[in-house]
Amino acid sequence: MNSLLKFAIEANGGLDRWNQLSSLTANMSVTGALWPIKGKLDVLKDVRIELTLHLQRLVTHRVRFS
Repeated sequence: MNSLLKFAIEANGGLDRWNQLSSLTANMSVTGALWPIKGKLDVLKDVRIELTLHLQRLVTHRVRFS
């Protein structure tokens, strides 16, 4: 393990803590000036992402937040 990776893992609770976690879910809006130019206004305005931390897996859901 390189020193930067080791530093980052230790700064966030250590390897034991990392192994206790398995997934992450976040509600987010991705907006900006380029989306309307591309004709995709608000295409990613309301999304929920779910990712599996120990695999290269990310699922994006288009949702409307309340």
